[in-house]
Amino acid sequence: MEKTLQQQYNLIKEGRGNKDDFLKSARRVFPEFISPLTNYTDAVTILKGKSILSEAVGGIVTQNPNKPDWFKIFDTNLKEAVGVKDKNNIS
Repeated sequence: MEKTLQQQYNLIKEGRGNKDDFLKSARRVFPEFISPLTNYTDAVTILKGKSILSEAVGGIVTQNPNKPDWFKIFDTNLKEAVGVKDKNNIS
């Protein structure tokens, strides 16, 4: 099974991939972007610019278990805003 360009790119970044194979695949899949004269660095720049490659490697995403109390935050900010308005009118 052939790897995707992103998988090949990730392997190259880890030091386990082959830049020539990556370029061949990139030229085959995206001939409109990658010419036979394009080197590896330029190909990566082009593909990142087209959002075909990304630096972010998928992983586990965790969320903060403590959810903010939006009503409390709103009330606090509203009280502060009213206090500022009252101070401006006292002159």
